[in-house]
Amino acid sequence: MNDCILEARHVSYSYGSGEEPSLKDLSLSIRRGRRTAVMGANGSGKSTFFLCCNGILRPDEGQIYYDGQPLSYRKRDLLSLREKVGIVFQNPANQFVTQNVEDEVCVGLRLWEPGLSDEACRQ
Repeated sequence: MNDCILEARHVSYSYGSGEEPSLKDLSLSIRRGRRTAVMGANGSGKSTFFLCCNGILRPDEGQIYYDGQPLSYRKRDLLSLREKVGIVFQNPANQFVTQNVEDEVCVGLRLWEPGLSDEACRQ
């Protein structure tokens, strides 16, 4: 069993060509079963790092590993990863895609089971 649940090896990410990197040569390991706090000033790259861990962003350089395996950016693999690695955004408005709770729950259910009917979703 791998002792590291999440690992970054020499990860760099920039939001645009020619922009100063938000992450530059970041390497760290988060051990299984441990609580880990990631702290830093605004703009220091904390959110960027976790967006890379979830596959929302893909590092320009380096590699992210989950449970000893390098992240794969194939859609199926990302869906599987996101069943285990989630992100709660700081701004609640960024977390919701619909106007009410019932519709929001249906969005999640349809991600789990594509083609789910409206009737089945609302039961």
